[in-house]
Amino acid sequence: MSLFRSQSVFRCPGELNEIELINHVHRIKSLSKEYDITGLITYRACFFACHAEGRMANIEKFKAFLMLNYNLLDEGTQSISTRKYAGVHMNFVNDDFPIVNDPIIDWSIEDKKYNFPYELLGKILELSKKA
Repeated sequence: MSLFRSQSVFRCPGELNEIELINHVHRIKSLSKEYDITGLITYRACFFACHAEGRMANIEKFKAFLMLNYNLLDEGTQSISTRKYAGVHMNFVNDDFPIVNDPIIDWSIEDKKYNFPYELLGKILELSKKA
């Protein structure tokens, strides 16, 4: 089976509040499970970025979803031999303050076990300077 990695930076037309962000992340996680896409997602400086791994047909479906629902600002795909994040379906990684203020509420989107790919963080910084 041929595997591919896609790294994307995209944004919503407007700024998101915490609940909207959580809803977007859950929707993307659900879709990644449906398409058997593994990887990580983050949201910083009003930009989403994701590292997605899977079969090309599924990566293309995922990219079509992003293009339909978001402003896709940067995307690159390359062939890979193995998944870096096997079994991880778009886990949310965030180094900023908690997404919600109430620590009792578990929105099930943040995963502190993983570091987000450095090259994607650089793309967010670059695009945020242009915005």
